[in-house]
Amino acid sequence: MNPDEHCMELAVLSFLSTCSVDDYVTLYEYMHCVKLEMVETETLELKYVITQTEDGPADIGQEVSFDELTDLEKFLAMTDYDLEILYEKVLNLG
Repeated sequence: MNPDEHCMELAVLSFLSTCSVDDYVTLYEYMHCVKLEMVETETLELKYVITQTEDGPADIGQEVSFDELTDLEKFLAMTDYDLEILYEKVLNLG
């Protein structure tokens, strides 16, 4: 990993450790090219449903839990290109 990638990872992790729920939703929408809408539940769990997507109509209506939005393992498995895109979006949100 080159020093620039390391700095980007640290900046993104720092942002993710302090950002709001709305910021997580915005980042998820941006990285997955979808629009999410919050779904009311009978518990305190936050759930969202995909209302628009660039992938195709099969994903519309799929539920996404807040745990999925904040899955750190997906972040760690990102390609360098994905990290650059996320880093740019984090800078815009921050």
